[in-house]
Amino acid sequence: MNYLTDYMAGLRHLLATTAVDCAGSIEDMRRKLATARTGGARIFICGNGGSAATASHFALDLVKNAEGFKAIALSDSTPMLTALANDIGYTATFAAQLESLATGGDVLLAISASGNSRNILAALRAARPRGLWNIGLLGFDGGEAKELCDVSVVVPCNDYALVEDVHMAICHMLTTRFKEGRCGS
Repeated sequence: MNYLTDYMAGLRHLLATTAVDCAGSIEDMRRKLATARTGGARIFICGNGGSAATASHFALDLVKNAEGFKAIALSDSTPMLTALANDIGYTATFAAQLESLATGGDVLLAISASGNSRNILAALRAARPRGLWNIGLLGFDGGEAKELCDVSVVVPCNDYALVEDVHMAICHMLTTRFKEGRCGS
């Protein structure tokens, strides 16, 4: 049973470390999401693999459980993703959606453990000239994505599973605070 206690101990340690090291950037992220909600801006969320699942889950939680959010996970439409990947390449799938849907004042939340996924970087680069606010929920050292974000929450770990668990915990914590109304409009 060491695998169980070892994993849980590692996760507990990483959650505690992240709570201290990333408190300011998580608060900045919360403020920007609250401002988007108040202003009626859309929040576009993207990620690959497990991070796509987190993006979808967070968008659902914001729309369903925290009144007033307009959140969209860019990975949720399989027909959209496959058509864009076929026609222009997978690297541009999220960027192309932003080019069609996003306007100034909207927010892009990019979720990536490594911070180096080409389609995530392309989305962050496409968001800037459109006037979007870029937030990164990242791991490892933040990768290239960290430099393209207005706010970066970087979970200080090189283990994909642990980073993804902490990302989901951050999303749940934010949704809970918004739902309970403890963080303003």
